[in-house]
Amino acid sequence: MQTRHTRHRGVIYIIYDFKNPEHFKILERQAYDGVIDVSGFPPAAYRYFDSLRLLYARYKYDNLSNSEAAARKKKLLAQYNEAVSAYEYWTAACKYYQENIRKAGTRLSDMEKSADIFETLSIAVEIIETFTNDRNFACRIKNKFKINSKEK
Repeated sequence: MQTRHTRHRGVIYIIYDFKNPEHFKILERQAYDGVIDVSGFPPAAYRYFDSLRLLYARYKYDNLSNSEAAARKKKLLAQYNEAVSAYEYWTAACKYYQENIRKAGTRLSDMEKSADIFETLSIAVEIIETFTNDRNFACRIKNKFKINSKEK
């Protein structure tokens, strides 16, 4: 299994690629063998592989049926995939908000440099549009007050 390693405070951590099906199968096999070390895994992977390890132990030692074990594994995998999707959605949203904050910060600088009141108001409504994610806000306000034509 090809993995990356990183060192933090003298400790070497193995970084697994959970999206790689080959790595995932190897980790599932380690869970089956009861030798998996889930410390350092992201929360969803930690929960899945630790629960899978316990499920396999019950299967091997408590006479859990093959069909029941397969059904529980399927449920655990569905919960894992749902948690990963929710995390990816959340991180994408955070990146989007961060990008909007960066854009607004750039426009704030432009606004402070502007000596024209109409340009300043135009930039202000563009900043509001960026923060509210209302893609027509700036256009509506500019048209309402005729900011683009600089009419009073």
